[in-house]
Amino acid sequence: MKKILVIAPHPDDEVIGCGGTILKNISKGNEVYVLFMSYLGTKEREIEAEKVKNFMGIKEISFLNIDWPIEFNEKNLKKIIKSLRNIKPDIVFCPHEDESDRDHRKTNEIVNEALWMGGISIFEEEGSPLPTNPSLLLYEVHTPIRGANYCEDISEVIGKKINALRLYKSQIKSKRYDESVKSLNRFRGIMDANTEYAEVFIIRKWQNPI
Repeated sequence: MKKILVIAPHPDDEVIGCGGTILKNISKGNEVYVLFMSYLGTKEREIEAEKVKNFMGIKEISFLNIDWPIEFNEKNLKKIIKSLRNIKPDIVFCPHEDESDRDHRKTNEIVNEALWMGGISIFEEEGSPLPTNPSLLLYEVHTPIRGANYCEDISEVIGKKINALRLYKSQIKSKRYDESVKSLNRFRGIMDANTEYAEVFIIRKWQNPI
């Protein structure tokens, strides 16, 4: 059994970016944890995230309640380090560094630094250093990845992924993310994985194959 930690800037990013991969890992018996950086001050999105957790079978979700906009600073860095040391994941997912959304880029920056600092003797008040160095995979949300080097066939779970995303009703009202994500995963499946639907990632660190 592996521990998978998905770090999402906001509720819904985890489903958009790697919802199919989450579902496949859960079906394998792996534990999936989701850490939300911010929910933009709306309790509605927190409630929706709880519904998604139960629907998908995610083991645990946590809300860091980081002030918006997300900034790279010591306070936020420590929050991620503490979570990493508590969960001790084998694999970490976060957005890629070229996302158009600033919060997504800042999340990537914080996570990269936290993974390094989490494994050394610093900020010991946030827990003991990580015993092993997790793998790091980067997912796409609003901006397609260039140069993806890992594909996950999600054809068997695409329906459940889209239904999970539709539980974020507050977001679907403003934009039909469900339709755009299904189209992107269809494109990725055909062009990158020679299958029906796929999610793609950039591997930054590869320690524990999925």
